Amino acid sequence: MEKMKKILILTAYYYPGFRSGGPQQSIMNMVEIFGNKCDFYILTHNHDLGIEKPYRNIQSDTWLEVGKAKVYYCSNNIYSFKFLKSFDGFDKIYLCEPYQMHSYKILLLNRINKIESQIYLATMGCFSKGAISKKKFKKKIFWITFKTLGLYKNIKWSFSSEFEKKDAIRVIGKKYIQEYLIAEDLPRKFLDLSEIKNTEKKKGYIKIVFLSRICEMKNLLQLITEVSKVKGNIIFDIYGTIEDKKYWNKCEKMLNKLPNNIVWKYKGTVESKDVLNVLVHYDIFCLPTLGENFGHVIYEALVAGCIPIISDRTPWNDLDDNHCGNIIPLKNKSMFVSILQRYIDMSSQEITYYQKKAMLYAEKKYKESVLKSGYRKLIEEES
Repeated sequence: MEKMKKILILTAYYYPGFRSGGPQQSIMNMVEIFGNKCDFYILTHNHDLGIEKPYRNIQSDTWLEVGKAKVYYCSNNIYSFKFLKSFDGFDKIYLCEPYQMHSYKILLLNRINKIESQIYLATMGCFSKGAISKKKFKKKIFWITFKTLGLYKNIKWSFSSEFEKKDAIRVIGKKYIQEYLIAEDLPRKFLDLSEIKNTEKKKGYIKIVFLSRICEMKNLLQLITEVSKVKGNIIFDIYGTIEDKKYWNKCEKMLNKLPNNIVWKYKGTVESKDVLNVLVHYDIFCLPTLGENFGHVIYEALVAGCIPIISDRTPWNDLDDNHCGNIIPLKNKSMFVSILQRYIDMSSQEITYYQKKAMLYAEKKYKESVLKSGYRKLIEEES
């Protein structure tokens, strides 16, 4: 019997955390789907994003069985070189996001031949146009330093799509990307919620939900502006970690100016395990994001039959063709308003057609993703 490979994944946040969103969910889904084909070990913080206190009832600085992986919840957030070097010996080390301290320190150890494991670097959307527009000067210093020190040598890249690979080439140059794999982010295991989907809707009424981190990247401010222009009786609920308080203050000011036909509420954060149960109670999911390398919450909206109206900055570019959602160019604000108004004016029977299409599309997407996953190459290929 062939010995299973040992793969160490370094990610800033992991279960039971939920505030960091997509990157954490991607790793959790990979472990759930492929955890029987290799031995996953995960090194992560012992607290969630934006929370200083450690997770309750979870022991730090030791290996714990968590689902199909062994997880080391690290209390030393500095991640010293000596500490990281002690984790060498795995077949492969998979780094999530180049800007994390653990990532660039492992890359440096690899450059000076202090790491024998094969290194994979997952960009996690950090080179998208939307992502690099934030703190651009600081990030540019990173790229120049990485290239000058040769930290991109003797590694393999992990991209979630050809588009993400092109983004990386545009930013750091083709000569620095010699070996790579394309591994589309894996969706959460498909669940059939069709029996509990709430499809009761009257013409002129709609329930809209925004569920994502509250920061400039997710573009809630533009959503509020466009929602304010539609006619009808609207429930508009907002969920998500307030990552940028100044940005949220701007959003609150605009929310308080919404006309009387729109009732809005901020309903706090949602744990990953509860996202589907939240989304199933809404008609429309809106996310005018500036960029997503996958967008797990878009998939989960589809599973829940909550029709996505999203920007053109995500990989989900065929929703219109499948009659299960809408893609709106960020600059075409009038298109957003007209499409949202169309759903508001639908009857329960009319909108149910699109909700069922969304669920069918999600099921098909899950099966295709698992079958064709590039993560199989990570797990199966020799180092």
